Amino acid sequence: MSTDIPKVSSNHWTDWLTLAAAAQQLEVSIKTVRRRVKAGELVGEMVHDPATGVDRWMIDPTTFPQANQITPMIPIEAPDRTEDAYGEAKEATVRAKRVAEFEKQGRHEAEIERDATMTELAEIRAKYEGVKDKKWWQRSK
Repeated sequence: MSTDIPKVSSNHWTDWLTLAAAAQQLEVSIKTVRRRVKAGELVGEMVHDPATGVDRWMIDPTTFPQANQITPMIPIEAPDRTEDAYGEAKEATVRAKRVAEFEKQGRHEAEIERDATMTELAEIRAKYEGVKDKKWWQRSK
């Protein structure tokens, strides 16, 4: 809420509703009522309550939209969106399975390559096992 709105102390708001009461009557949240006041869809004023000494917003109930003016919060095509979301989720699952299979294949190929390298290394070690005990001038023979 902007702070430049003047505080009204007159009693013309005695039939007006508090934010909470307006939200309850409109079946929306208090934040929504505040947004609608800020947007000019509802009339509200900051008033000083002398009984409590507190400033609070009061909302004019005569500015509430009539039943035929209320725009539905959920669009009519919502079931189509649900079906679309289900289809997208199904496609994402298929893609995830493909990626997992690809990664599994890659791991399998990497394991085969590692085993081949380890075998080759073992053969090289076996071939040169006796060479390390020889003196350097004897190794080339």
